[in-house]
Amino acid sequence: RGRAYTTPKAPLQRIRVGLNGNEVAAVDVSYPQQSFELQFPLPDQAAIPATGLEIAIRTPDAVSPQSLGYSSDARRLALGLESMRLVEAAPEK
Repeated sequence: RGRAYTTPKAPLQRIRVGLNGNEVAAVDVSYPQQSFELQFPLPDQAAIPATGLEIAIRTPDAVSPQSLGYSSDARRLALGLESMRLVEAAPEK
C-alpha cells in the first residue's frame, strides 16, 4: 500500500514491481488519485532460488518538485511506501 506523487503537472505515476527480474504487478495512478494497493503472488518455497527473492519497484515517471516549480526539492519522487505485508496464500482447492 502506498501513495503516488501525482500532481496537476505530473498527473501519472506508473508503478511496476518485479520479482527476480520478472514483472509481477503494475498499477497506473492518475491525478487526483494518490492511494494505491498492489498484490502479487510469491513463488512456492521450492521455487525460491538459493540466493533468495529480489523485489524491485520501478517508477519510470518519478519527478522532482523542483522541476515542476513547486519547491527547491530536487529529489525525484514517485511513491511513498506506507506498508508491505507478506502473507501466506490460501491453499488452492
